[in-house]
Amino acid sequence: VRIIPNHVCVVVNMVDEMIAIRGGEIVGVIPVAARGKLT
Repeated sequence: VRIIPNHVCVVVNMVDEMIAIRGGEIVGVIPVAARGKLT
């Protein structure tokens, strides 16, 4: 199951990192500095 949100600003602060995928392979891991922030 793959869930891809259609609007990033409502979910990006709910995860610790984002995974960059190209061609079905992981090409990077991006930490989310705003994790848990509301303002």
